[in-house]
Amino acid sequence: MINLKNHTLLYAEDETIIRLNINRFFQKNFKEVYLATNGQEALNIIDKYNPQILVLDIQMPYHSGIEIAKKVREYNQEIPIVLVTAHSDTSTLLEAIELKLTTYLIKPITQPKLETLLHKLQQHFDNLLQERVYFSDNCYWNSKHKVLYHRTKTVQLTIKEIQLLELFTKYLNKNLYYEDIMACVWEEKFNEEISIASVKNLVSSLRKKLPKDSLKNLYGKGYILIRK
Repeated sequence: MINLKNHTLLYAEDETIIRLNINRFFQKNFKEVYLATNGQEALNIIDKYNPQILVLDIQMPYHSGIEIAKKVREYNQEIPIVLVTAHSDTSTLLEAIELKLTTYLIKPITQPKLETLLHKLQQHFDNLLQERVYFSDNCYWNSKHKVLYHRTKTVQLTIKEIQLLELFTKYLNKNLYYEDIMACVWEEKFNEEISIASVKNLVSSLRKKLPKDSLKNLYGKGYILIRK
């Protein structure tokens, strides 16, 4: 079942007639549709509204769809990006191989092509849902890629913070004791004595990057991670 009514979408297209026609379809299927007439408008909308889906025409004034996709992929590997292109742009698509695109829309854009796009987007979000652990509506952990996101941007974590968060998410809503954390996060130093202070410092650092009250103290014993 396709249900994208809770998702927001940016549609960037400099040709007015195409933009308005396709927008009518998008308006019926998404929570909010943001329209951009050029690459700079698209970047401004992405920065201000954090749309969850990007549909970008390759050929636009100021910034091409590929240029925008490259900028977004610098901080977000998850967001679905769809490039709109003409058949004559085939050679240009070689630039986009590393951009992890969800799909292409080839002009002219027809109703069947748009319906196929909806299916691919739904599949994309279904797959992501299985990989995500949410701590709030805007903050989640991607267990497959081991990346923490706040809204649509990645949160920088140290190697040990990643190891710790990965451990916590494996034991959601369950007690994790100091000894468990020491054994897993400092595994390479199993023959050395790791202080509880080191554990507390690491947890404190990670806690600052998670929503408030995600990590609860087990007085004198350890911690528990609360899932939304």
